[in-house]
Amino acid sequence: MVRVFLIIQLCFVFMMLVWYACFPFMGELYHFRSRLFLAQTVQGDTALLAYVPEHDRGQATEKLKYNASLFSQLPGYQQEAIMDDVRHYQGKLNSPFRQKIRSSLDILIWKLPIFKQAWIIFALFISLAILYRIEGAITSIWILPLLSLCYLLSNHFLEIERLPPDASLFPKIEHHNFQEEWEAYLSHHWSPSGQFHEGEFYFNLARLKALREDETYDSATQFRRREPLGFLILYFAWNLFFAYIIYKKEGAYDHTTQQHFVDRTYHPI
Repeated sequence: MVRVFLIIQLCFVFMMLVWYACFPFMGELYHFRSRLFLAQTVQGDTALLAYVPEHDRGQATEKLKYNASLFSQLPGYQQEAIMDDVRHYQGKLNSPFRQKIRSSLDILIWKLPIFKQAWIIFALFISLAILYRIEGAITSIWILPLLSLCYLLSNHFLEIERLPPDASLFPKIEHHNFQEEWEAYLSHHWSPSGQFHEGEFYFNLARLKALREDETYDSATQFRRREPLGFLILYFAWNLFFAYIIYKKEGAYDHTTQQHFVDRTYHPI
């Protein structure tokens, strides 16, 4: 049973390591590609048709042509800013493999919160030490719930809740009437002529401006943010339960082994 809990804990550690190490390869891919698609949609770039299913291409083509006509009517500085966005996001997506490796190391060493870094290191070495029955490893198991409690408190009280940079542009809409209210919002608030597709174009234009002015424009790695309290409590509860089970099961064995060693030292056969 103890071995099973240790393996589960090690799986959690390796999952976190893989997630953070692979973020420049997978997380940033989604982050920058979604923004690139938004900029190309505003431009009316027909290259996006390659990602559209065959049965929807007619409608998508008309929409892109409409966007291209509106884009051509924008002032020169706005057109140049959007073209800069496209070049910027394409450059991020085409960054070399070596740079992504450096980004992975940068995340693991510098960008993670200190208590999360400490938990990963101690959880890895303490679990391995218990598996190999290294002396003193059982007592050090209580470091893990202590670190998780420190992370819970620091994250909940010191970090701020980070919303997407364009979150303020989206209205609060009831789900049962979403499509109608969404179209009405774009038509009435964003379109000078009250047209839905025109409103959608200017809404996306405002989104690009908000994204451009945010710190996530250059980097998708925003790990210092407030996490849900329920997740933090579950994280602490698991570590406390893990330490209790391991100490209860292995502590007796460790004490018996030490006592046996003492008895053999002072009462040789």
